[in-house]
Amino acid sequence: MPDEIADPTAPPTETAEEKAERWKFHSRKNENEKKAAITELNTIREQLTAATARADSLAAANAEAVEKAKADTLVSTRTELVKVHASYAAKARGVDPEALLEGRDLTGFVAEDGSVKADAIDAWIAKISPNGGTPPKPVDFGGGPRGGEGVPASGNAYADDPLYQALKSISSE
Repeated sequence: MPDEIADPTAPPTETAEEKAERWKFHSRKNENEKKAAITELNTIREQLTAATARADSLAAANAEAVEKAKADTLVSTRTELVKVHASYAAKARGVDPEALLEGRDLTGFVAEDGSVKADAIDAWIAKISPNGGTPPKPVDFGGGPRGGEGVPASGNAYADDPLYQALKSISSE
């Protein structure tokens, strides 16, 4: 309630003590409101700190879960690469790849950097293959070499043929 300018000729309606009490009351009221506001602000700060800590915790857990998912995916992908390499290496040495890979843990063939240990796979397959690790020789049906730029041996029946010589000279130009 603001002080009104009183008429100097009018008798005062409020004494100095009453005026002091009124201002003390308003001062105490403002002080109590300020204390309540500070308490509320401190409560909100505590809640904000707790929420920030929980958000940081959730972010760390999320980052950890993402890293674990990446690692699991890379391990499974690299294990598949090991299976493919082992399958081709087994076929090249005449070993049944399905029987070889059935129930095997192939994670040992993945290096720390994630690369496939191709030499270790080849050595393992060579060690267990029935023919000592050498690939089986292709069957020779006696038909001679096929394709490529190879020249027939000098004892070839076609070496003296004029048509053969003409085609040979055209293809070498």
